[in-house]
Amino acid sequence: MELEPIVHFINGFMLNNFVSRRVDIVEKKFKEEFHDWVREQLEKRYNIELEEHHNYLFYITEVSQNSEEELNIFFELCNEFFREFYKKENG
Repeated sequence: MELEPIVHFINGFMLNNFVSRRVDIVEKKFKEEFHDWVREQLEKRYNIELEEHHNYLFYITEVSQNSEEELNIFFELCNEFFREFYKKENG
């Protein structure tokens, strides 16, 4: 399985919520901050510099060797991002 179809699913889900006016703070934070946050995390993790102004799919595929690794990195980063988000929200 590849990461790209998951990204399209997430984008469609978020678009639907935007159109139906059901966007919550978690989605807003994900949409606004996840791309840059992923870039920063991967730069630290791999001691590299990635071009700015790309999406998280681009950054993850840049450091991955295969589809399985893409998925593992994506879900690891999601877990960390949302853990940080909820920690900030709940003090």
